[in-house]
Amino acid sequence: MRANAMIALAGAAVLAATTAGCKDKAEEISSPSYSFGLQDKFWADCRAQLHSGSAEPNLDPLRSVWRFLKDRTARSVQRTYTGANKDQVLAALKKLQADYGATVIGKLDIMGHRVRLAGGATLEEVRAAFDQLDPDYRALQALVSAAK
Repeated sequence: MRANAMIALAGAAVLAATTAGCKDKAEEISSPSYSFGLQDKFWADCRAQLHSGSAEPNLDPLRSVWRFLKDRTARSVQRTYTGANKDQVLAALKKLQADYGATVIGKLDIMGHRVRLAGGATLEEVRAAFDQLDPDYRALQALVSAAK
């Protein structure tokens, strides 16, 4: 019995030691600047893939952008964004989310391991839909940058 208590105590000590300092990292990765940074990277990856000239570009970054637009970035802005233009940023983000979902995601099959074109959709249609939203995304970036 005494050995079990010692093992439990040692386990608790190891757990406490390994999680020390994690709070700052958790706050860092839940911040809007972190989310926007990753979202910017994914958006640039999408742009590069769609304009790579490949007949079969990697469409996976399009799903990553979608997840960030509808969940992660929106949630972090709602919770912790402190810019004076928070309402504008949220409105722009929600509009971009709705437009992206309607025009880009509707043309994709995102449920599998790899993102593919949905039945009847063409790469040119996906590229055109993405390119049409690119100015809106750049405007969102400008709103966020203006608040810094």
